Amino acid sequence: IEAEPVVSESEPVELDSAAPGSAELDASAAIPVQPSAAEDSAMRVVGYFEEWGIYSRDFRVADVNVDDLTHLNYSFFDVNAAGELSVFDSFAATEKRFSADQQVSRTFTSAQWQSLSDERRSSYTTGSDFMVMSLADGSINVSGIPQDWNTPGALAGNLRQFDLLKQLNPDLQLGLALGGWTLSDEFSLAVAT
Repeated sequence: IEAEPVVSESEPVELDSAAPGSAELDASAAIPVQPSAAEDSAMRVVGYFEEWGIYSRDFRVADVNVDDLTHLNYSFFDVNAAGELSVFDSFAATEKRFSADQQVSRTFTSAQWQSLSDERRSSYTTGSDFMVMSLADGSINVSGIPQDWNTPGALAGNLRQFDLLKQLNPDLQLGLALGGWTLSDEFSLAVAT
């Protein structure tokens, strides 16, 4: 871990699968957040993924160990004085293509695979988002299919990887973090309106 994980006690903004995407975070380094009595009684373990981690740190969404996380926030989105959100690094967020070995994946035991609903198994085995492979031990590996450069306008980058991660881990809550050290200059103006 190169950076300490950041913990939030606030409920993250939900991302749906249509608009899903770095702290070098290992889930064992994440700090559990205890909700207040007024909140849900379930413990939250929140991780942050810094979009620029894909560069010199070479840390990708596929490297996040989500097994112990309940929430994963994407950082950071910029907010202007009017309260409009935008990505800070569009290449990292929506354009970068990740190779097959850099894709988000999940391995299910045979029993886990069989316990999935038919609809969920079908979402992995049909369509163009995932490749499914049976392994020698009987487990099933589901891995994202890389986006090529020949599909103009296709969502790629970290946000596509976030979308695939959510599809593979539907109980994981995804959110976004606003501002950060360099993008907070107009944050006060936005929340004042």
